[in-house]
Amino acid sequence: MRKSQLILILRHLSQITFFVLLLFFVVGVFCSFAFWGLNISCPVGSIQQIFASKTFYIVLIISALPLIILPILFGRFFCSWMCPMGTIYEALTPVTNRIKSPIKLPSFFRKQSNKMGIALGSFLAAGIASSPAWCTVCPVGAVCKSATGCPVIGGSVAVVTLGLEGIEQRAFCKYVCPIGGVYVALSKVGQKFNYKVKLPVDNCRECRSCERACKYGVPILDYTRNKFKEDPRVTELANKMGVTKEELLRKAWKENITELKAISKDYSIASPECAKCFECVNACPLLKVKK
Repeated sequence: MRKSQLILILRHLSQITFFVLLLFFVVGVFCSFAFWGLNISCPVGSIQQIFASKTFYIVLIISALPLIILPILFGRFFCSWMCPMGTIYEALTPVTNRIKSPIKLPSFFRKQSNKMGIALGSFLAAGIASSPAWCTVCPVGAVCKSATGCPVIGGSVAVVTLGLEGIEQRAFCKYVCPIGGVYVALSKVGQKFNYKVKLPVDNCRECRSCERACKYGVPILDYTRNKFKEDPRVTELANKMGVTKEELLRKAWKENITELKAISKDYSIASPECAKCFECVNACPLLKVKK
């Protein structure tokens, strides 16, 4: 079994575990649950509550701290390892893969920055309404609370997002979800040191299997192979070997060039949108031949 396959199995086990935990143990107006005596709350819900009450409650920040630290260290890890809506979307993937929707989402909708704007809007709305407004319509919260009575509005929004999934996979996650927006912002905070997924770069064939496997719309080659090709060290190595850069890169397809591989280690998927799902790693044909 390849390492990427083992990671996928662990991720699916994590999804199932957190789906059950969140389904039966989440309580409150905004999502929170107790874990070993520690109260853990949704960061978006906690911040909304602070805006709604016009009071800075340090206890709310402390309760949200585990889910604030997580994206700083691991990016959008929550989205593909823990989020109940992400789990539902992924379970539907065999179905949505077969749907060829004639409907295309408008360009203004298909902007990944939208979700950060919605997050900021939810905080302002909470301050105006004196209530955590997004929590009323949040599909993630609706799923989390469904075991004790699914909120009608949030449940309806969850159904609508399933319809969006049939038009474009992970449309809600990419363009709308304020939780994802907050996690992207926090991932940028830890951009220099947080964990990043790596793919073969020196001998990449640019087949884009990784990008097709990515449901979060990350332009993987722009962060890896394309930047690698523009590295002056690659040009310098080509000159040293008496070949053009293009010839050197083609040569790397057939043989292991130690110096080139050493340079490639500096490149990873450094996008704050990356959810660390490892689907790209599992799809890479270069890694599939390794035992």
